[in-house]
Amino acid sequence: MDKKNIILIPVDFSEESLVAIDYAKLTAPMFKAKIHMVHVLEGKNPILKFVSDNDKPVIEKKIAEKLENIVYTLTLDTDLEVSYAIKKGNLIDSILEERKAIDAKLIVVGTTGSKDIRKKIIGSNALRIIREAECPVISIKSKNAFKKIENIILPLDTSKVTKQKVEHGILFAKYFNAAIHLVSVETGDNFIESDTAIQQLEETSEYIEDQGVSCSIRLLKAPSSSSKMAKAIIEYAGEMKADIIMIMTRQEMESNQFHVGSFAKEIIHKANIPVFSVSPKNEF
Repeated sequence: MDKKNIILIPVDFSEESLVAIDYAKLTAPMFKAKIHMVHVLEGKNPILKFVSDNDKPVIEKKIAEKLENIVYTLTLDTDLEVSYAIKKGNLIDSILEERKAIDAKLIVVGTTGSKDIRKKIIGSNALRIIREAECPVISIKSKNAFKKIENIILPLDTSKVTKQKVEHGILFAKYFNAAIHLVSVETGDNFIESDTAIQQLEETSEYIEDQGVSCSIRLLKAPSSSSKMAKAIIEYAGEMKADIIMIMTRQEMESNQFHVGSFAKEIIHKANIPVFSVSPKNEF
């Protein structure tokens, strides 16, 4: 593959993965990116155990035909470049290996809040992709319907400015002519902490507006727990009719640098709108 930006989409033909394809189609022109789909034939798939070696090529051919149909639909009356690959092996390992092989700059993955173990890309699997992909990941639930992005939620940590995430937000906002809504969560009665958060919000808002993007600020109050803070932000996103939430998965409201933090997990699993997750040093 060439050096053009590439968006990777894991595809198992579920409703979730088809929604991810639609979302990638929406965002690919913004990044001047091509779309690359990957379907993984898992060795542990119980269906394959009952298929003879002679019949397995037939299954692969049918999968390729399905992917070809998606390519045709995506490229019909568009300038999108779309490709695909069929891999064999462990689901998540194969996805991560494919991302590295093609140097994908973004992954869009369909997910669900369900605990149904039959779902392939949920829970720990989705979190592992986000944690190990070495690129930003957009996770999106199947029930979302969208045609554009008008409102972006950017939660800010009260102790530092997450400039990298802000730049991603500005990129989205400029392309879609969207507004950014900055939000911080104050968890105590410390007025110094509140003053610091408000100052950070105001300074960041001024920077964003200097880039020609409409911006608002809000300081929320919530108990000092990841679930309560995430709930406050998700409710605020609903109030603002937001279309996407952008979060840092590490070093934001969390001290653990080796896992997706509990605050990020709460947002990813409970938000009913797409979540753009980026770890420090992830670039697009």
